[in-house]
Amino acid sequence: MRHSLQLYRESKNKNTKKEPEIMTFTRTIKLLQLLHELISEERTDTPERLAKKLSISRASLYLLLDDLKKNNLPITYSRKKKSFIYTKKVNMKLDFELEIIESEHDLSKIDGGFVAYKLPSKHMNGRSFIFAPYLQI
Repeated sequence: MRHSLQLYRESKNKNTKKEPEIMTFTRTIKLLQLLHELISEERTDTPERLAKKLSISRASLYLLLDDLKKNNLPITYSRKKKSFIYTKKVNMKLDFELEIIESEHDLSKIDGGFVAYKLPSKHMNGRSFIFAPYLQI
């Protein structure tokens, strides 16, 4: 996937406290890992039950699957197997790196200087928090 990941979050009540972005991103990574595992093993069950396993709505499940299909993942639903399946062999590796940067000098040591997100330091005792996601399919 070359685009940034869309975040698939359920909000049951508009007045609920918004999740911090880092929590939402890690939840999305875990969601994608579980979804890939279930599809690879052809044990997703029906879309309704899969959505329940993933703790998302059926509509969010289909948005997620559509996004994966747009990124050329060969996913289809098999009525015979009652499962989403890959029509070709898929190897998905989801990985990300978290690093606490103690000083601006430490920033200069980053090889290549790639930084995806720099989160506010108000919750980190004045330290910056660097978050660099990687996704290989």
